[in-house]
Amino acid sequence: MKRISLLIIGLSIAFSTDAQTILTYKTHGLLPNEKNPMRLTKYVDPGTNGQNVTWNFSTLEETVNFTGSVQQSYITKGGERFSTVNTALEEFGNFFFFNSNSNQLEQYGYLSNNGNTIIEYTTPFVKMRYPFSYNSSYSGFFDGKYIFSDKEIGTISGTYNVTGDAIGTLQLPEGKSFRNALRVKEVKSYNQIINGVTTKIEETTYRWYINEHRFPILVFINCNYTFENGQTSTSTKAAYNSDILLSSNNVLSNSDYYLEVFPNPYYEKVNIKLHLEKNSKVCISVYDLIGKKISVLTNGYENAGDITYNFSAKELGLARGTYIVKVIVNNSETTRKILEL
Repeated sequence: MKRISLLIIGLSIAFSTDAQTILTYKTHGLLPNEKNPMRLTKYVDPGTNGQNVTWNFSTLEETVNFTGSVQQSYITKGGERFSTVNTALEEFGNFFFFNSNSNQLEQYGYLSNNGNTIIEYTTPFVKMRYPFSYNSSYSGFFDGKYIFSDKEIGTISGTYNVTGDAIGTLQLPEGKSFRNALRVKEVKSYNQIINGVTTKIEETTYRWYINEHRFPILVFINCNYTFENGQTSTSTKAAYNSDILLSSNNVLSNSDYYLEVFPNPYYEKVNIKLHLEKNSKVCISVYDLIGKKISVLTNGYENAGDITYNFSAKELGLARGTYIVKVIVNNSETTRKILEL
């Protein structure tokens, strides 16, 4: 019976936290040098809204892998066109330009991978407002112009509505299940006028987030087009992140302290956040998989409150891979496995 129970546990990896997922700039904002590996998949019905929803997407059909990367706009191709931006997101060679700050994420521009097509937003599209959680919502208007080969060829204008429309358990391939996943529904309705021809577009995007990962872990996009001759068409996209290694041990709490390790896996650096209820003796060390101590992040007395430590194997000249973090607070000891990509 014990062997059967262990097998059942091994077949379903559950990742959970007790707190509602809340998006903030600190935890989910676009930060330079961050990367987001995703897998394109076939589009399916995004499911229902509301509380305590279960979305079973465990059979998504993967098509191809890709990695999005966040860069500082001034070092990005085309970034000099947008004086109000500080961040660029690259996907498939296309660049999306944002002003990212503690209050919101505003999109000001777009540049195609060949550099020929540009969208400059006069009134930016607000991609996210912080903090954001279940039942949060906002709406607004955006407009801009299309430029092709340095010549203005048209305009874009419309409205958007963004809502935290659901929260529940998200099931992805490889037996991964995420509790308290927040679904954000984004609806953009706009007119695209290019060379005098108007196309009406309604774009509905669903994104699922969890507290411990900066980027959405699942995205569905559905676009409906209505042309001047009355004909219509639809295009869809979908992608999920299969590289998240979370466990219930990523968040630990007891009467004296609260520990978070995020994001995990990570690029460049991992955050080890400790909240102390009282002044405590703290020792945080990092080991490789053969048990060799490679770094001591702190070893001494810390005051009550929040403290965040960082670790990067790359900064130490070590290979990226799996490491073990050992945390000792007074007489309480725990370990966490981390993965640097």
